Amino acid sequence: MDANNNPFLIPIREFMGSKQSSLFKTLKKPQFTGQLIFHSSQKNEWIFYLYLGRIIYATGGEHSVRRWQRSLRAYAPHLIEQLPSLTEEIYPETDIKECWEYDLLSFWLNKQEINRSQVLQIIRFIIVEILFDLTQVMEVTFQLKAVKTLDRQLVLIDAEQVIVKAWRLWQKWQEAKLADRSPNSAPIIKQKENLSQEISPQTFEIMNQLFNGENTLRDLAIQLQQDVVKLTKLIVPYLQLGLIELREVDDLPSPIINLLNPEDDLSKNKQRMIVCVDANFSIVEMIKQTALGAGYQFLAFYDPNLALNSITENKPDFILLALDLPNFNGYHLCTELRKSPLLHNVPIVIMTETLSLIDWVRAKMVGCSDFLSKPLESQALLAMIAKHLQSD
Repeated sequence: MDANNNPFLIPIREFMGSKQSSLFKTLKKPQFTGQLIFHSSQKNEWIFYLYLGRIIYATGGEHSVRRWQRSLRAYAPHLIEQLPSLTEEIYPETDIKECWEYDLLSFWLNKQEINRSQVLQIIRFIIVEILFDLTQVMEVTFQLKAVKTLDRQLVLIDAEQVIVKAWRLWQKWQEAKLADRSPNSAPIIKQKENLSQEISPQTFEIMNQLFNGENTLRDLAIQLQQDVVKLTKLIVPYLQLGLIELREVDDLPSPIINLLNPEDDLSKNKQRMIVCVDANFSIVEMIKQTALGAGYQFLAFYDPNLALNSITENKPDFILLALDLPNFNGYHLCTELRKSPLLHNVPIVIMTETLSLIDWVRAKMVGCSDFLSKPLESQALLAMIAKHLQSD
């Protein structure tokens, strides 16, 4: 195989453990430095960065940001909260790098926020997930680009070790008869009443909180500190009964999305406060990560009574209200908020799973500005915020 720039896409069928191992061994012999790029028929692209035949990083695919944040939650959870405040320090507007995830790891390593062992664990975690996904795709094409790789080699990883780990995980996935399901899909309850009759009230409440269509199986496994295969096997009976289904979800927005898109005014966003009132922790967390990732300030209230007393003094620019709130409902809270002169012109968006004509009329009567369908999607949420704030 020529290690020089290769403009052609080379197909590989059944790209499983042995073929993965053979390809990386072939690149190791001439000590290839550059990019190994994979493509799938679903238009996904994965990039492996190699230095002297060894892997230094990998990214791309369906959920590159979700995957990267999962790796942080697994091995350096304290860094998640730092994302919104660090990107400007790392990325002056004239110096945007190609691989921001790797740059952030390098930055944290220099600042001694993490150690080299954590960096190794994070990067290995990412590579294993990517190799698993490449295995599940089965057929890929690849090309080589012998271009300058990442500026700094934080780690050097022998491909064989991560390939073995990914292959063993794939075998467990197959043995559990899950080969036709993706760990990148998100479970959502479709028949709540029927499901509640099958399990205890306590279990139903937990499942109702977790299986909201926003967290993938991999996300949930990290949150619950569970093996993703075991977690998925637990819900298979409910999938077979049609009580729960798996759905595709969007990736999370990049934490430097506004720096990578000059038309977005990050400095303006940072002056804007997004407030959310919802008793569902998972939904609030998703909204928080999306809002902070886009550069907004964010404040959450789980108790509508507390929200009513505190929202005005925080001078929000945009308010999200769940329709189903304990002791209150979204209509009542919207009515009370509109009584404040300071909130007359603030957009108030109600989040709900269903919206009838009666609901729509009632919401407009109490001063609701718009609606968002649950389960929320990051892109839809950011589009809704932009829609109501773009004229400011």
